[in-house]
Amino acid sequence: MRPGDLNPDDVSRVGWRAAWRSIEPSATPPPPPGSPALREALSAYLRSSRGLPCDPRQIVVCAGTAEALTLLTLAFKWQGRAVAVEDPGYPAIRRIFQALGVQWVPVDVTDPDQLLTRLQSTQTSIQAAYLTPSHQYPLGHRINPDIRGHILRWAHGADVILVEDDYDSEFRFGVSPLPSLAGLDTAASTIYLGTMSKVLDPGLRLSYLRVPTHLLESVLETRDMLGATVAAPVQQAVTHLLTSGELARHIARVRKLYQDRRATMLQSLEKVAAVTHVTGTEAGLHVLASLRQDVSASATVEQARARGIYITDLDDYRAYPDPLNPGLVLGYGQLKPAAIRQAVSRLATLPALQEANGR
Repeated sequence: MRPGDLNPDDVSRVGWRAAWRSIEPSATPPPPPGSPALREALSAYLRSSRGLPCDPRQIVVCAGTAEALTLLTLAFKWQGRAVAVEDPGYPAIRRIFQALGVQWVPVDVTDPDQLLTRLQSTQTSIQAAYLTPSHQYPLGHRINPDIRGHILRWAHGADVILVEDDYDSEFRFGVSPLPSLAGLDTAASTIYLGTMSKVLDPGLRLSYLRVPTHLLESVLETRDMLGATVAAPVQQAVTHLLTSGELARHIARVRKLYQDRRATMLQSLEKVAAVTHVTGTEAGLHVLASLRQDVSASATVEQARARGIYITDLDDYRAYPDPLNPGLVLGYGQLKPAAIRQAVSRLATLPALQEANGR
């Protein structure tokens, strides 16, 4: 039940094989920003799925989120400078920036209504901010349009680049899609980051940037320097999945599966007395189960692993541990409903949770 894990059985083998049968041998490596056909397909996908105006020339293909952030760091010379990151947030982002010599500055995002205030009050002058506004990772909340507009105006005035990681906005449950930051103000310095890993297959290692035209030159120069990093066969297969409609059919199909798994997860967690409340349920493929203060989330994770259940401690996403607010991050993208029920039933019997229940 780790967030981000997907079930390969959910992918249509017919559509998948058709995509890979479409591949032709290449005479040369693909252009560093991506093949023209893939960039065209991705720009059309963003226009239709996210309402984001996009020219194919604005698309830059990368081998995963880590490389995308490496590319941006080199392009805008963030080494030795400060970039704001969400706290709690995606821990790999902090590791990437640290390895690149970027000073990452944690910004408290526990209250989405206070995000702008937190960004404005950072002690260090920041060059950029990495955000997940459509489904905060891992807390799961969404930033409403009014606050998005305020953040865009602040970033413009402060000359801060926003990196909008829209990693799983395709999966929503009973709520309307929110406009992307990049789509709200196409002239702003907002770089949109999308991925095929969370939508289709983590093994593809294909992400992409939609870069505002006024920032594009530096990004393309750096991309040319690094060369192409996504193999031509992968680019051809993803292009086929997009242009054939197979990706859209896959999303429509698995959205129903994920909705059932989400409902099963929520119903099962109601029976775990140590869970005080569950959040992050409107979108994405994971939820946050907050625990009573007398529960050790780390002990729960350790005991669960000993029983073959893989879950994540909320502290793993925090810049600093917070034992007064324990929580578990639980993914439901990989497991079928029966397996979810079984796994949560096992969790409920763990000593760490039983002791908290006074049993």
